This record gives sequence, C-alpha cells and structure tokens, in this order.
Amino acid sequence: MASDISAAGLPHKSLHALFFLSGGAALIYQLVWQRSLFTIFGTNSEAITVVVAVFMLGLGTGSLLGGEISKRGERSPIWLFAMAELGIGLFGLISLPLLDFIGRLTAGMG
Repeated sequence: MASDISAAGLPHKSLHALFFLSGGAALIYQLVWQRSLFTIFGTNSEAITVVVAVFMLGLGTGSLLGGEISKRGERSPIWLFAMAELGIGLFGLISLPLLDFIGRLTAGMG
C-alpha cells in the first residue's frame, strides 16, 4: 500500500492542492497579461499569438531548466517548486507596471 505522505513530509492531498492552485494561478496570470496586452496593442490575432507563444515558451523553458536542476539533487523538489512559485509571484508583482512601461515606450511605433 502506498504511503499517504510524500518524501517532503507533506500529505499527498496537500501536494495535489498546491499543484492545482499553482495551475489556476498560471491561468489567471495568462488572462491578466492577455487583457493588459489587448489594452495596449488591441485585440488582434498577433497579440493573442504573442501571449500564447510566450506562455508556451515559458512552460517549455521551465520544464527544461527544472529538469536539469532536479537531476542535481541538491535540494528537495518541494523547495525547488516553492522557489519557482516565489519567482513567478515576484514577476507577477512587476509584470503589469512593466507591460504599461513597454506600452508607453512603443506607443505610435506601428
């Protein structure tokens, strides 16, 4: 019978909830960034393509880097996950002002 406790000492149900909330937060970020870009650049297919492409690029890059970092085994996977989430959250705090700055910087260039 499989243990109900993960290697990090957390119940599996808690880990499932954390992963679920992390995915929900990622979708919220994507929607907020997409709406922000719509405000700046309009609702055209190019803006949608850029948002989806950058989102997918981030997923792929994170997967590659995360895989390499996890192979080293220097830190627990839960700690690595927490640090990745912290980094994403910090970027989330600066992302809207950054998008606003980029919008003002590129206004009238098209």
